[in-house]
Amino acid sequence: MKLVVCILSSAILGWAALRPDGGTVELVVAGNLKGNLAPCGCSKPMIGGIKRWATAVRKLQDQGDTVVVVNGGMTEGDGRQMAIKSETLAEMFRSVGVAAINITGADLQLGSEAIRIIERLSGGVVTSLEPGAGQFSDDHSPRQAGPFLICGVEDLKQEQLDEWIPPFIEEAKSKGKAPILLLFANESVAKNIANQFPSIAAIVYVSSNVMSTPIKVGQTWLLTPGEKGKFMVSATWDGAKFTRYRCVELGPEFADDPKVSEIYNRYLERVGAEKILDMVPRTTNEEFAGSQSCANCHDEAYQTWLKSKHAKALDTLEAEKHDRDPDCVSCHVVGLESSVGFMNRAETPHLAGVGCESCHGAGKAHSEDPKKKLGTAGPSSCVKCHVPDHSPKFDFPTYWEKIKH
Repeated sequence: MKLVVCILSSAILGWAALRPDGGTVELVVAGNLKGNLAPCGCSKPMIGGIKRWATAVRKLQDQGDTVVVVNGGMTEGDGRQMAIKSETLAEMFRSVGVAAINITGADLQLGSEAIRIIERLSGGVVTSLEPGAGQFSDDHSPRQAGPFLICGVEDLKQEQLDEWIPPFIEEAKSKGKAPILLLFANESVAKNIANQFPSIAAIVYVSSNVMSTPIKVGQTWLLTPGEKGKFMVSATWDGAKFTRYRCVELGPEFADDPKVSEIYNRYLERVGAEKILDMVPRTTNEEFAGSQSCANCHDEAYQTWLKSKHAKALDTLEAEKHDRDPDCVSCHVVGLESSVGFMNRAETPHLAGVGCESCHGAGKAHSEDPKKKLGTAGPSSCVKCHVPDHSPKFDFPTYWEKIKH
């Protein structure tokens, strides 16, 4: 099995690379988003995001029959922001006409009320064979869409497989549909189920990576969308079997979908209006002085910082209307997790941006008495924010050349 290493783009291959064959149906698989709604990071180009994904899906829909399914993992954890994200995703899924959503334990952490809102906003397409799906208010039986009958499950014990899967397959057979299993479990579990139930046409499983080719167990195709919405993955059904697979990286060549952009903008407005940033857990910490206070003794280093992108880190968020989103702000200001750190631009302007104290630690005591030393900054200072997801090209020696002082 090979991980995807090539970048498929509309600019290079043209939209024909996405077009299903005439008379066929394209099965698009999504899921395991973990609350990631937009590309994030300081290394370009960043990939993914629901606005680009919707654009890619709609282009497929313009070219022929398409069935879109979501294999759970919409959010990661609980809390108010995650609830708002789940509602945003449910609206987006309805906008693009998703046929089935597998609600899993990762989603159920939000609570029964949030699940009912997801059901309503998505158009009632939730599916799960799990008894625990009693949190649902609507019918959550298998969903019919085009030539498919689709159901959702999580990692199952053998007795559950024996009890739940055969009736599902029999139902699909009686209706003349190909059974599609949305499985919130790993590749090994998917292979086990495919071996036991070879009449399942496709199993959508969970992985942190997408594949350059689908895994095939007999006639069953195992498909994964990866995680965090960075790719659009689909397979072509010819009426009897799957015949073609495509995995498209969602780079900046994909324009933002207008309808989903509106939905996403409402998400940002809600995050701001509900003051989600103010809900960030904070701990007591040493007091910060702000980067300006460093200029008195370290003017050369201060001037280097002042001209850097670090100094304008919050400006970039404000331009994108993400300056009240905790997911973004923590790496663009000083001390968001501290009770004496950044609060907002008006109250704590001296802590806006990635400042000296982001790397060297709280410095008020040092500014008042230079004998009180600060910690030494180095690679470990950077990797708190320059993580692979947000800064995949980060290399300390290379980056340090841009800001060395």
